[in-house]
Amino acid sequence: MLSYLNNYFGPHGIFLNYAGHDFIDNSTYYNLNSNEESNEFDSLIQINHNSNSINFYLVNDFGSLAGRAEDILSNNLVIANDFAFLSSSPHELGHCFNLWHTHQGRNCSQGGCPEAIDGSNCQTCGDYVCDTPADPCLSNHIDNCQYTGGGGFNPLTDNIMSYSKKECRTEFTSGQVNRMRAAILNSIILQPTISDLCRITGPFEICNTETYIVGNSNNLPVIWSVSPNLKILPIPAPTNTSVTVAPKYPSSNGIGYIQAQTSSQPLQKEVWVGSPNSSS
Repeated sequence: MLSYLNNYFGPHGIFLNYAGHDFIDNSTYYNLNSNEESNEFDSLIQINHNSNSINFYLVNDFGSLAGRAEDILSNNLVIANDFAFLSSSPHELGHCFNLWHTHQGRNCSQGGCPEAIDGSNCQTCGDYVCDTPADPCLSNHIDNCQYTGGGGFNPLTDNIMSYSKKECRTEFTSGQVNRMRAAILNSIILQPTISDLCRITGPFEICNTETYIVGNSNNLPVIWSVSPNLKILPIPAPTNTSVTVAPKYPSSNGIGYIQAQTSSQPLQKEVWVGSPNSSS
């Protein structure tokens, strides 16, 4: 599941780590009622809830729904088993990360105001993201992942936050990525979910030799690599949590990087190699 989700979010610098799992031994939640008047969803997301994690609940069946996020910006979502490895999972997680439907405000989505076809109100209406064109509610106008509804619309039929067919939805836009990253970094709900496992720590400037550390509490295998203007020192030898690097040449001067490849994700830290730039 983590690998599947990271295929969608990882290319945008958003990685999910395994924080553990549990089994809820209660047949009440085996098949969940999708009626919004039912309190089954609200009751389920209170069980084994962790404030420092994204709580991802899997149920056998969810009625008329493939899945549901607790709210636009939250850390709880529920997915029916049959939809777990379809675009429904990144779609609902996108809601947790503060993304709205691309058709937000139209007659298939309550609340808000519809985005104008020319995008003139893209910051205040629709999904509040300007690089997702106005969406007429794609589920009614899709043929083989192509929009055939006309009306002046030119929606993104491959967008994960649309109501396009599940097999069509594969992409986030850069605007959506920026909105998700801002929510993760700044919201009270999502800030506690940020893990030290997702960071390489160490100085920004490398004039001589410096040591860098990656959060890896499980001591998982890590493959270290660096940019061409850096070298990894054999002494002390790299470990699964640290590496010591130095400029490759005495004349090295410019941006470089240190990368830690774990079993689930690549982590990268940009650095300045050589003497600090006098113009900066």
